[in-house]
Amino acid sequence: MKDASAAPAHERVVVPAFWCPLPAPSAQFSRPDELEAGALEWLRLRMLETEPTQLRRLEQADFGDLAALTMPYGHPEALLTATKLHATLFSLDDDVDEGTVAPEQMARQVERILALLDGSAEPRADDSARALALREIRIDLEGHATPPQVRRWVAGMERYLSAVVAETAFRRSERLPSLEEYLPVWMGAIGMAPSTALIPVVAGIEVSDGELDRPDVRALTEMTWALVALDNDLYSREKELHRAGDALNVVDVLAREHRTSLSRAQDEAVVLRDRVMALFLRLLEQVAADAGAPLRQYLEGLAQFVRGHLNWASECVRYAAAAAADVDDAADAKAGGNAAERTGRPPAAWWASRPTDDSLRPLPVASVRWWWEQLAV
Repeated sequence: MKDASAAPAHERVVVPAFWCPLPAPSAQFSRPDELEAGALEWLRLRMLETEPTQLRRLEQADFGDLAALTMPYGHPEALLTATKLHATLFSLDDDVDEGTVAPEQMARQVERILALLDGSAEPRADDSARALALREIRIDLEGHATPPQVRRWVAGMERYLSAVVAETAFRRSERLPSLEEYLPVWMGAIGMAPSTALIPVVAGIEVSDGELDRPDVRALTEMTWALVALDNDLYSREKELHRAGDALNVVDVLAREHRTSLSRAQDEAVVLRDRVMALFLRLLEQVAADAGAPLRQYLEGLAQFVRGHLNWASECVRYAAAAAADVDDAADAKAGGNAAERTGRPPAAWWASRPTDDSLRPLPVASVRWWWEQLAV
């Protein structure tokens, strides 16, 4: 996407430090390498990516560590299913980022995928590899999940895929969306709705529909999506610009909307993100105070996903300077011994000790203001 009214996309901005006082997991799933091997085998055998350079980019994503860090409590078989889902959605995301798929074409693909996922259609010879892979994940899920959990995952996939259609429309547009338009779509297109739906499955717990549908719990779930989406925008912008000239990012959205520089827009994005984090922390404490054990585990799962996602991104060469510049250099970087060697950034520089803004002022986005209404007076 090119937008003449936006700030210059080539303006370099330094990845900011992230304020995240959520505790790091006390223990991590002990076999992330097995998850990684399973995910990469899945990508190759299901032919989700056949172009060599794109496949090597996906191999930099460390799917095993992503699953192990975001769901450290996971049962191995269910966690492997979650890892396969990550790999499949990353492959789709990379295709969408290229901006070559028209919204109408994506809408047809989505309609077909959802028909396969909800069981209203049977596979056909002309189904895409990705559609068949997602159907296989759904069948796999039935071995670990209850029928209500499968239904919630399918609903999460519908939320995700519908947002991907809207994202493709943004990418074909001649202008960047407003923040009001962008945030709800990116919260969906980041793929968190099906991921958070897997938390009870991977944890081996049953949380009732009534509890998950409570407004305060839904607000915490959606804030998890928003935090992962905004954090992803903040650390991945350089990679997206280099690979696909992609200016569909909260920083560029704010720069256009406020007619300001990218560095100032990034500062504003961090402020908005930190206000969501401040609300998340306050509401999490409020809801957990009288939650039963299964709901409390689900809430802990949301918090662990937010923190684990940042831990993963801090060491993932997919988003390092080498990855943005050259796939082969990034493959060498992945073999480095520590985080600084792999990413070119010392670990301490990744974390902020204090927020830029921890006030409880709602974001200037009408569709999410109800989150703040869940706080007890």
